[in-house]
Amino acid sequence: MSRLAAAAILAIAGLLVPVASAAACVLDSVPSMSLNGVLAVTNKRAPANNAALKIWAPFVFTRKAVTGEVMNFAESKREVAKSLTRQAMQRAPRWWFGDSTRPAFGWHVRHIYRRPGTYRVTVQAYDRGTKRWYPFDDAVVTVSKR
Repeated sequence: MSRLAAAAILAIAGLLVPVASAAACVLDSVPSMSLNGVLAVTNKRAPANNAALKIWAPFVFTRKAVTGEVMNFAESKREVAKSLTRQAMQRAPRWWFGDSTRPAFGWHVRHIYRRPGTYRVTVQAYDRGTKRWYPFDDAVVTVSKR
């Protein structure tokens, strides 16, 4: 079951915020995450197996990144505001970079990958009602060795 399907089921059951808030960019299929000023694009590749599914995301960055490079990630507040609740927009989103580092917080964040690989970047919004973070955007970034 996809994350979106699971979020929809939980939303229907009243356990999460409404589906429209659960996956902003996934629902409207409009990219809102950028890397060094370049928007992510729709990921047209299906995961080949279960291992690939763990790092698959609905969006992908076509720009290749390099280890040790400072990467500037951003979410477009204008785009995200079309799907998230006003309350969710009041708190800066949380970013997970897929490389076991600590999360970053903000609409614009920086990150450095130390090892080459393919990573799923996940952005989460906070719901004060449930006191939980929920994902609203995911994109894949490929990092090569310098």
